[in-house]
Amino acid sequence: MPNQAAPFFVCALLAGLVVSVFWQSRDFSFVNFDDSSYVYGNANVRAGLSAEGLRWALTHVVMSNWHPLTMLTHMLNCTLFGIQPAGHHLVNVAVHALTAILLFLVLKSSFVPLWPSAWVSAVFAIHPLRVESVAWISELKDVLMAFFFVLTVWAYFSYARRPFSAWRYALVAVFFAAGLLCKPMLVTVPFLLVLLNFWPLKQFPEGVSSRAAVRRLSLELLPLLGLAAAVCLFTLRSQEKTINSVASLSLPLRIENGLWSYAIYLGQTFVPTRLSVFYPLNNTAHPAWQTVLLLTLLVSVTALAWDCRRQRPWVIAGWLWFFGMLVPVIGLVQVGEQAHADRYTYLPQVGLLLVIATSAGTIWRRLPRVRQVCVCCLAASSVAFLAILAWAQTQHWRDSEALWTHALNCDPDNALAQQQLAVAFRIEGKTSEAIFHSRRALELKPSAIAQNNLAVCFDLAGDMREAGRHYRLAHMWDPELPLVCRNWGILLVREGDYAGAVRLFRETLTLEPGDADAHSHLAHALGLQNKLDEALVEFRRTLALSPGHISALEGLRETLRLLGKPEETIPFLERARAASGENQPLVICMMAEVFAQVGKRQLAVLTANEALDAANTTRNPALVSLVRTRVVACLNTQR
Repeated sequence: MPNQAAPFFVCALLAGLVVSVFWQSRDFSFVNFDDSSYVYGNANVRAGLSAEGLRWALTHVVMSNWHPLTMLTHMLNCTLFGIQPAGHHLVNVAVHALTAILLFLVLKSSFVPLWPSAWVSAVFAIHPLRVESVAWISELKDVLMAFFFVLTVWAYFSYARRPFSAWRYALVAVFFAAGLLCKPMLVTVPFLLVLLNFWPLKQFPEGVSSRAAVRRLSLELLPLLGLAAAVCLFTLRSQEKTINSVASLSLPLRIENGLWSYAIYLGQTFVPTRLSVFYPLNNTAHPAWQTVLLLTLLVSVTALAWDCRRQRPWVIAGWLWFFGMLVPVIGLVQVGEQAHADRYTYLPQVGLLLVIATSAGTIWRRLPRVRQVCVCCLAASSVAFLAILAWAQTQHWRDSEALWTHALNCDPDNALAQQQLAVAFRIEGKTSEAIFHSRRALELKPSAIAQNNLAVCFDLAGDMREAGRHYRLAHMWDPELPLVCRNWGILLVREGDYAGAVRLFRETLTLEPGDADAHSHLAHALGLQNKLDEALVEFRRTLALSPGHISALEGLRETLRLLGKPEETIPFLERARAASGENQPLVICMMAEVFAQVGKRQLAVLTANEALDAANTTRNPALVSLVRTRVVACLNTQR
């Protein structure tokens, strides 16, 4: 193949590989693991891009992380695709494919020959460890982070190989900052740039001039280190509650888990089997001799790589790339209850692949022609084999039931997998299966949350007595858990104990003052006690926190009707139109109903037709049917 055409062929091949593995995700649904917090259950995200959304993204933490650029991209996806998961999945696929192509172009133009660059980029693109980052909508932050990381490396090479240029340096800082605003894991990039100065830039000559190079590099990296330090501090503050939740894990256990995680990531690079969405953190130490042996092996590999630094500098550079980029997520500062995660290898694995490809390329040039062909066939076969494994792994992400069933196949004692599978069954209406897996989760890891989830299952099964018993146990276990107070309060409302429900909803708001749902439930409970003025106050508080809250809007409208002031609902409904996302047709329908109540027949008819038109554009049959039914009822009252 002509050298000029080869890069275009490789780019097309990379795009084809990514599509062949991940295109299937267009038919996948959201999963019940973070997707609600990031997209379909987040009212601010569902409302799409707006000035208010920008303010919210810049000032709020989601899932213990501040990543405004990621949240703004989720908002853009909602503006473009609504809450249909296909579009969200394909954005992940498109960004990942573009990142793989950019990685190839950067490697090829910077320091790695054409075909080794192609192999590294292909394995990066379709390795089974990539599946979690690409097939999981919540991990949009991963693919965006990687995209800006590759642009940062490209911009740095462009800057470092020429005389100083302020605008080229600014471009490095902008891309780096954008990556940090997608996911803070990039805080180690300044140290990675030091490695790239060692190889392939070779900016550390021997002798006196090397000290000058170090001083220059230190000054260059100070602004980037400042950005990284600021993000580190902000992230630690954002994750304070999550870190405290696992504070019982001692430092020796965290160090041990980190060592084993390095070994697991290395093993999964070469044998990517039994990959799971969640690997539970084990609070029991491994046998000391195993950990000492593992530490000895890691130190030996590092020493061997260091010994090769003059003849084969890519070995130490690639190894430290892998080792260093994992430091923020290796568990020394433990966040969450996972021991390790496939997604954490997204960028670190590139360092290992560079060691393999560059070393193989050096040996390949010295081989006879026949053996060179064999090596090329082996490389192509490895890519094909990994693509097949990745395609099969992606299948497990088609929905929540498939995802957690596979996790339990990998580890039947995975308490989180038991619990999330119970949630999936609960949503599907399979209450007996949900109760079974909720009980199993409670056995594996007793907690207030597990008691609460079992109570919800019994509640859905119609066993209110058993549900109440488990809510009571959950509340005794942890009286400061807002979720338990709120759910128990909802049960008491249905049992007719409005006073008890009001007490629990007030407890919820003491623990979590910004809980719009709790304000709404409290308002409804007060309304059932005929305390309409107090209910009105709570409905207004709900809508101040969440202007598009449908249940609160319905309650506010009914309360004002009973108070003889239905027209006062209109300003709340007008404000809700822009913030209600996919529920906008219902808001417009409510406006038509209010107009009908106050005798504005012509305006009611026009608004009712507008509600129907808005519902038809959503392509949601259930919503269209609901709006049509309400519109017909509304117009009939006018005759």
